[in-house]
Amino acid sequence: MKLIIRLLAFFGKELNEIRRQPRLLLSLLVGPFLILLLFGLGYRGTPPPLRVGLVVPDELSDDARVQRVREVLELNFDLVYAGSDLDTAMQLLENEQLDVVEVLPGNYQELLSSGQRAPFTFIYNEINPQQEQYLQYSAYTQIDAINQVFAVESVQQLQQNADSVSQQLDEARAALDALEQNPLAGEEDEDVGRDIGEMSRTLAILAASPALAAVAMTDDELEPGMSQDLMQLSEDLADLEQAIGEGEVEGREQQIAELRQRIDELDEDITQVSAMPANVFVAPLEQQNENLQGEALDLMQFFAPGVAVLILQHIAVTLGALSLVRERYRGAFEFFSVAPVSMLQVILGKYLAYLLYVGLITAALVGLMVVPLQVPFLGNPWVFAGLTALFLVASIGVGFVISTISNSDTQAVQLAMLMLLLSIFFSGFILPLDNFTVPVRYVGFIAPMTHAMVGFQDIMLGGDLPGQFEWIALAVLAVLAFALVLLFGYRRFRQPV
Repeated sequence: MKLIIRLLAFFGKELNEIRRQPRLLLSLLVGPFLILLLFGLGYRGTPPPLRVGLVVPDELSDDARVQRVREVLELNFDLVYAGSDLDTAMQLLENEQLDVVEVLPGNYQELLSSGQRAPFTFIYNEINPQQEQYLQYSAYTQIDAINQVFAVESVQQLQQNADSVSQQLDEARAALDALEQNPLAGEEDEDVGRDIGEMSRTLAILAASPALAAVAMTDDELEPGMSQDLMQLSEDLADLEQAIGEGEVEGREQQIAELRQRIDELDEDITQVSAMPANVFVAPLEQQNENLQGEALDLMQFFAPGVAVLILQHIAVTLGALSLVRERYRGAFEFFSVAPVSMLQVILGKYLAYLLYVGLITAALVGLMVVPLQVPFLGNPWVFAGLTALFLVASIGVGFVISTISNSDTQAVQLAMLMLLLSIFFSGFILPLDNFTVPVRYVGFIAPMTHAMVGFQDIMLGGDLPGQFEWIALAVLAVLAFALVLLFGYRRFRQPV
């Protein structure tokens, strides 16, 4: 019975200890629920549409297929730029106003005509391996969708017209041969005029198919496109049909000879289309990727700076969270109050001590990443040291703020864990901040890790200077935390325990 009584005594003591700490209960129940609620409300599940720049040579600006390419892009992507200036698109990419630049080759019709697939180039600037995979998958889906559009148009046009084209070409050629030898024969033979009229209408149908026209273009003299030449040939044949009907064929020998030659060329084009490889005809575009970084890093190297920032912030926050509350319950602040020291001196001394301690941990951690794990360090080490110091000051300050509002070590640790969870979910460590709605996205800005992680990646992996926003955000957090610690410290820790 004594064993049971002692066990129940400690059981009751711990229950009463928790009951007398309503903030602990509140943080245990409401804190995790609030974080999960924000995550559920703010996470959109899909990233925002890619910002795309489409570069099309001037000679293809009016091409019907290019217009279809634009229509396909606008269905699932944000078409920010569409023009012929590659330098402008690349500048937008460098300024992070575009996610990818897509370049359509100016000679794609010639490549298709020679039985080759035309490269549709996708240019991006990315070190994130996951983002690169997403960009390449998006490029694959675009190419597949555009190829399907081209294939459907081509097959439909061929199904409707190809079977009768050769026969009508022969009939029209025979009619033109008869007219060329005896112009007056057309006025006496209705079949000649009918054959020429049928060919005129067939060519008009072919001219309406940009797919067949683009593939069939083989002669530079037919530029800017087979469709226009087919339409012109159709109109000339219709004019000749009308002349036959009105008995005005005499004196058109030169025109008839030219039409005869153009029909022969068209017959060669039709033969070439029939002999074209099926994969080129059905899927004329081929994906080609180009990463300005050379290649993206592997997952371990890319996430290493983020993991380091997460560890360092948690250490700094936890140390700060336990520091002041432990001093208060040990009665150390009673001694401080009668000693010739001020609260400012106490806080600054703690800042310096923890900054040195966590700074040494940072140096060791970065050394382990760079040497054994071979994580790149491409930036300026002094800039990195400055950003790290600012980040650690902000993180220690957040821990001190937690310590000033906590009534026990347990509560301080719990609040430090909530800061850890908040940083994991809303800092961009696991999920990009762009995946959240705007109000929830700003929740992660209160964590120093959100800004330090971007700066660490810029310096270590990209060799670039962190943006001004990262410096300003960390400085604001550090100053704000320091001010709150002084305010709460003067007000609370002068009170008797």
